[in-house]
Amino acid sequence: SSGINAEYGDLNLEGSIKRRKYPETVWYRDFRKIDIENFTEDLKNSELLAMPISVHNVDVVVEKFNSTLMELIDKYCPLQKRRKKERFTPWVDEELLNIRRMKRRAERKWRKEKIGKEKTKLKEVYVQLRSQFSKMETKKRSEYIRKNIEICGRDRKRLHKQLARLLGKSVVILPNMPDKSKLAEEFGKFFLNKIERLQDKIDQKLGELDPPYSALI
Repeated sequence: SSGINAEYGDLNLEGSIKRRKYPETVWYRDFRKIDIENFTEDLKNSELLAMPISVHNVDVVVEKFNSTLMELIDKYCPLQKRRKKERFTPWVDEELLNIRRMKRRAERKWRKEKIGKEKTKLKEVYVQLRSQFSKMETKKRSEYIRKNIEICGRDRKRLHKQLARLLGKSVVILPNMPDKSKLAEEFGKFFLNKIERLQDKIDQKLGELDPPYSALI
């Protein structure tokens, strides 16, 4: 904030700009896309399977096992980076969370169960809970949005902030200055000074170059 205040001069920006929360970065491996055939072939031709049976040192075998598998996993299923966005869901209350837990528990049981009548029953329970969660989540989200829009009334500025928050957009709040014309004038001065400083830097860089570029000044 000190750097921003230094550039804006007398404009008091301390605490006036809402800091944006950057998404969390997570690392993962997509094992679904691994090439099983080539992975198996490389494993067969690896030094791990070529080790003599006479090796009795367990630590050596374990180390070779770990290094070989990690090398193959890095080759066929490398680490990937993904940004995990923070979801704005204030309408999700304890009731909705309980339904979601039940839904996930039912899904795990259904997928774990082997083929048979019991699996069919578990799937029906899961589908029912999934439908119940979806309807309840839609209802609570709609009620939350409707109430917040009603609270805004005819205040367009407040309505804009609410919509930006719901859409996941960052909201920049202008410095608190009663005289709007003075605020516009200060912003104008700031950008004009910025352009002049940039022009001076460009002229300085061009002056350091050899002809014919220095003749452009």
